[in-house]
Amino acid sequence: MTMKSTVNLMLGVAVGTAIGYKVYPNIEGNNLKHNLLKNMDIQNVNIGHKYFLKKFNKYSDKVIKSVTGGFYPSVKLPSTENLILRESYLSSVSLRDKIPNWVAEKISNETCTGKANRADCVFQVDPDVPLIWSAENKDYFASGYSRGHMAAAGQHKNTETAQSDTFYLSGNILPQDLSNNGADWYRLELISRELTNYYQDVYVVSGPLFAPNDMCSKDFKKLAKNLESIKKEDPPKDALGQICVIHKKDVLDKARELGDEKKIDPNLIVKSDLKDTPVNTVTYEVIGDKLVSAPPHLFKIILAVNPRKEKDIDVPPVAFGSFIMKNKPESKRHLITDYMVPLKSIEISTGLDFSGLKEFTINYLKANISRKDFKKLLSHEDLDEFENMYSICNVKDTLRHGKNAQSICDVEDSERVKSWRHLGYIKLSKTKKELEDIWNTIKSNGYDKENLFLRKEYVNKCNSLGIEPEEF
Repeated sequence: MTMKSTVNLMLGVAVGTAIGYKVYPNIEGNNLKHNLLKNMDIQNVNIGHKYFLKKFNKYSDKVIKSVTGGFYPSVKLPSTENLILRESYLSSVSLRDKIPNWVAEKISNETCTGKANRADCVFQVDPDVPLIWSAENKDYFASGYSRGHMAAAGQHKNTETAQSDTFYLSGNILPQDLSNNGADWYRLELISRELTNYYQDVYVVSGPLFAPNDMCSKDFKKLAKNLESIKKEDPPKDALGQICVIHKKDVLDKARELGDEKKIDPNLIVKSDLKDTPVNTVTYEVIGDKLVSAPPHLFKIILAVNPRKEKDIDVPPVAFGSFIMKNKPESKRHLITDYMVPLKSIEISTGLDFSGLKEFTINYLKANISRKDFKKLLSHEDLDEFENMYSICNVKDTLRHGKNAQSICDVEDSERVKSWRHLGYIKLSKTKKELEDIWNTIKSNGYDKENLFLRKEYVNKCNSLGIEPEEF
């Protein structure tokens, strides 16, 4: 069978399945789609020559779009639980948490600069999620959380439907700290949009992440680092090896309590080179009668491909970045690079599989960079090195600043971002003096006139500290 006939067969299967998915009810249709996704992964097709790879990609793009709507670059999705395909994104919904597991979108300069008006959109119950598992607006009211978009409304202005689809609660919305939503999360959205000025296609995947609350980017980096030397452990040599609850310290403490360390059975002593396994706790709030989960962390993955052809644009063939940030206020401004983590960290923490995205990126680079550069990439033991070699922070905002351009990750914050960050500062203030200093800064910059949430939070904090708020 020739390559073309094979691809046509795959395309026929994909199109037929996609039609079946539309015809069947949502839950049954998902099963049909799951079977396709488990048995198809065209990204694994290995074609040696650039010309054939590019030619094959023309066919593979059609297959991928028929399955994913074109919002994710591979049919090997991060997961296949309760998939919903909309005009502006593809999402997987957690019926337990009433929020998305992940949301995939593909944005461009056209989708970000359309004429759709956000004022015409309203947050509403997701019609494709059974009501028993769907979040409602009343779950969010007076909860202290905002309705946070994963696929941002401002990135889907091309049609009214595309933008209004981003307001479905369980399919695209989760409880998000308001200062995070308006400040650092918004900065990542702005970077995604800025990339559309330099690349024709920008893929974005966003979602919740449930990890110990105090974990920050350096902890997630360490998590990925620990896997570099991981190997399958040997089975224990005897039954004693199955006893996981005995700690070396426990045995010694018990012996000292009895006053005779010499009578300790040496077989009960854990090897001295082993440490007690750390035990952490994942805690998070749930809101409303439906117990909608408010995740302690959020993640975002950005992949930009197909550089625009304008003569003033000189960017790498690929730009990639993966980020984790806490879903709560921050006590200071962080660099965007402070949130950057290896993609593997997100996979470990979420259980999502982004190998399809990685394979797509490697195949894309194989077809679009020199053989020498590709060999250089392959020379690294871990193909994940492309994350560093083609970081989005290597892209400079030349269209705005020309020769004096800086990294798009280092752009100065807008007044809007600064305003929302100060909302977090109010929440974190602990004394009258701290609150007064923050409020004076807010007033001197005029943020209190533009952002009414700042006034509300200021009054709430004054009440909690037992002090009289200023009159407005």
